[in-house]
Amino acid sequence: MSSVAVTQSKVVPGLTVIGTPLPEATTFRHWKGSKPVHHFLLTIRTTAPHGDSMPKDGWPPGTVNFHAVCQDDPKKPVHVRGYKQMCDYAGNLAKQGGVRGLRSSLTPIDLDVHEQCWLLIELDPDINWRFSSDYLACTTKEPEPPCKDQPDGPRSGFNVCLRYAYSDGTVVRFPQDANPGANCRFIFFGVVHRDDKKGQAFNLFVEFYQTDDNGKTWKVLPTVLDPDVPNDGGQGFPDPP
Repeated sequence: MSSVAVTQSKVVPGLTVIGTPLPEATTFRHWKGSKPVHHFLLTIRTTAPHGDSMPKDGWPPGTVNFHAVCQDDPKKPVHVRGYKQMCDYAGNLAKQGGVRGLRSSLTPIDLDVHEQCWLLIELDPDINWRFSSDYLACTTKEPEPPCKDQPDGPRSGFNVCLRYAYSDGTVVRFPQDANPGANCRFIFFGVVHRDDKKGQAFNLFVEFYQTDDNGKTWKVLPTVLDPDVPNDGGQGFPDPP
């Protein structure tokens, strides 16, 4: 991980923040109206030391590879109008357990978007992992760059409004607000702006967990993933109003 600040959140005592939190609002005036939802599933594939797939009876894998899969349905694109509709959509999808099966091929873990959207990130339900309840689940690695015509001024709202969607359908700002016993495999936030030829690097905080015979969590392994959004540093968006 690159050198980033580690702080205790002043908003929620006890929640550790590594990196730069996403703001709640944006200073860009063109974050209005209906927006598409782009849905990515994060998953893991393992390979044996000699490159073969690991047998089901479980001899030790040689490599663990993280991947992203775009789960958008090209025949039925999803658009939502505003924050409340996005919360309803994400909460219902989380309660249903997500979209079964893969709708596209495996790609590197970078999340490729080229327009303003709501970005919905899901963790593979076939893997024993979830978003962290001890760390803020998503931050940017670096603060947002200053505006070209105001190099000394603050820049706010390239990405906004991080939310957690839990298995019982609730959507909350912080994990402390979730109902006991619910797990979080979904988060989402708004992608508002990108400068030309500049992507943005993120930290995603997840945890692998083991449970006992009664279903109670007894071992947790915190892990940090670091996708870019988007990964190609292409044309910025949106066009100025």
